[in-house]
Amino acid sequence: IANLARKGGVMQTIEVDGVELPSSIFRSARINLVSKNLRDSHAILLAVSVRVNPALTSIVLWGNHISDTGIRGLARALEHNLTVTELVVSWNRFGAVAMDGIAQMLSRNVALRKLVMYGNGVRDAGAKVFAGSL
Repeated sequence: IANLARKGGVMQTIEVDGVELPSSIFRSARINLVSKNLRDSHAILLAVSVRVNPALTSIVLWGNHISDTGIRGLARALEHNLTVTELVVSWNRFGAVAMDGIAQMLSRNVALRKLVMYGNGVRDAGAKVFAGSL
């Protein structure tokens, strides 16, 4: 369940599963949420931001706890996105299922120029899924 914090009638933060996210994720060009203890529910909220924020160009989610479900949802949102050029999802907790979603996204997305995803639980199976989907 999300809680909204307002100041002067303007939404400042969104609290989801005990983690506060800045409301600027819906209007900023860069989302930089490094080591914020984010999980799948947060990644799904960020996927909404990808779809509604035409200014968004960079998503940095390094060092969180996002698994296959969250990364796959974010990848689906990015499939037809024309503005995001950078996605950093290193040091999260995803594997082969997310790699399949990322590969599908890359086959459709023409804007993404930088993808950084080291330090996850991808292993050989995930690498094979990724390579086979490209």
